[in-house]
Amino acid sequence: MGLGNPGTQYASTRHNAGFWVLDEVAEAAGVQFQKPFFSSFEWAKAQYPQGNLILIKPLTFMNLSGEILDEVVRKFSVTLNNFLVVVDQLDLPPGQLRLKASGSPAGHNGLKSLDHFAGTQKYKRLYFGIGRPVEGDIISWVLGTPSPEDQKILQTSVELCGSLLPLLLKDSWESVVHEFNRPRD
Repeated sequence: MGLGNPGTQYASTRHNAGFWVLDEVAEAAGVQFQKPFFSSFEWAKAQYPQGNLILIKPLTFMNLSGEILDEVVRKFSVTLNNFLVVVDQLDLPPGQLRLKASGSPAGHNGLKSLDHFAGTQKYKRLYFGIGRPVEGDIISWVLGTPSPEDQKILQTSVELCGSLLPLLLKDSWESVVHEFNRPRD
């Protein structure tokens, strides 16, 4: 599941890094998102020889991301053991990636919502660094668009995620974590 805000006015904002990554995976796999009737999410199935990735984008706003969790778990027969959330992270430099097996929401309202509806913090997450503002408020930063220099860095990381996420289907968790978390030039 990639976290973000629905609507074109938010598409290029830092808070939509989770959507950027899932859009990249879908494009690389040649699939398009669809919306089930009466549902508050879009989904796509990226098929690979080693298995499928179900890509979920909530259509709720970020702070309500967890509201769709029960429906997603039922519809796709997933458990939190094979669930990964892609989310923007202020405390990582732009484009830096960190894959973790669990963690706290660290002030992120989308993760707080997921924790509430999941009843646990024990689910995998891919943190996508967006950096912190040097000055100004956090809300304006996450709902703002990156500078052209940061956009290049972020796009490189989005493309990297698109190639690395399918590794979760065939490689061990430890090797994928190492690949995501290794320092990059």
